[in-house]
Amino acid sequence: MRFFFTLISVLFSFCFIPALANDKIFTADDVLSFYRIGQVLASSDGKQVAYTTFKAKSTNNGKQWEYSLYVRDSFKKTQLLVNDDSISSLIWSPDDKQIAFLAKGNKFQSIWRINLNNHKRSKLVEFNSDIIAFRFSPDGKLIAFIAEDRKPLSPKIHLIDHSKNYNNTRIYLLHLNNMNVTPEPVTGNNYSVTPYFDAGFDWAPDSRSIVFSYQPRSGANYENKAKIAIINVLNHRITIIPYTENHVSNQPIYSPNGKWIAFRSNEVATTTFSELNNYTDLYNKICIFDVNTSNTYCLANSFNEAPINIGWDAQSTSIFFIELYKSSGIRIYSQKLDPHSPPTLLSNIDGFIENQTITLNHGS
Repeated sequence: MRFFFTLISVLFSFCFIPALANDKIFTADDVLSFYRIGQVLASSDGKQVAYTTFKAKSTNNGKQWEYSLYVRDSFKKTQLLVNDDSISSLIWSPDDKQIAFLAKGNKFQSIWRINLNNHKRSKLVEFNSDIIAFRFSPDGKLIAFIAEDRKPLSPKIHLIDHSKNYNNTRIYLLHLNNMNVTPEPVTGNNYSVTPYFDAGFDWAPDSRSIVFSYQPRSGANYENKAKIAIINVLNHRITIIPYTENHVSNQPIYSPNGKWIAFRSNEVATTTFSELNNYTDLYNKICIFDVNTSNTYCLANSFNEAPINIGWDAQSTSIFFIELYKSSGIRIYSQKLDPHSPPTLLSNIDGFIENQTITLNHGS
């Protein structure tokens, strides 16, 4: 954990050095030319950190964003791996020998990977629509990703039938040792998997199941109907977490030991001001689902009652989350699984934390 937070501080300094080094008035072009930090992600062994930067560059078509992917080791050696006009969703391979990310393919946003030994970049998956998020299975044999379910377009013009679902997001699976087959959907097309701060789904440590958040249809208007379910990867059987049938719930994350699933929920089901109560961005608690008993309980309230999960500790005894605190911006907390234990503040950074730079491996 010390290595993780120290790097965040270093990267913030890197981002703001141009503004502090000179006593001058900066123009809009000057500000756009500053390097900004995109995403930061530690390898599972904690020995390397991948991170992206981005800045605006001038082209014949005007200003465009330019992204760069770097890796930094424990000896503070930094290497530039990739330059592109779009890099997002960094993921380390389970063996920490490759970094995968989303970038443009021939037609759609695709999954790419780069080998850290030879720095060779190759496209892993391009689907028939933009890939929104992806995760390797812990055993390294499968990759799961979410993408819109694209239906064939009719040559005739019809009025929109709101009773049907359009372009819902589904989970697809692909075996890494057989990349020539078409990815298979493992969730239905009559509901939509809902990414939030994370991918919207998470692998169990044994790679046998995936927990995911879903809603009746894609779009912000249906976020207050989100539920959570677990899918068996072998037989595709889906089991809804009982607590979430009566509570708005999202952001599920397996504990490293596979015994628990942490998720956000509004906790109290109510019919009074239901729309406001069901809006989990304004009010939620972290709840814990026991995989063995199917029971759920919720943890003590956080300060602002709007935590965002970012991961577990290695011992599966605490959950980490971020939350806005008054006017000082994002703070990072940990919370024990004891329902009466209040959160503990972890971050002590003099400055504003950009939430997009905060990432935490679930086993870190």
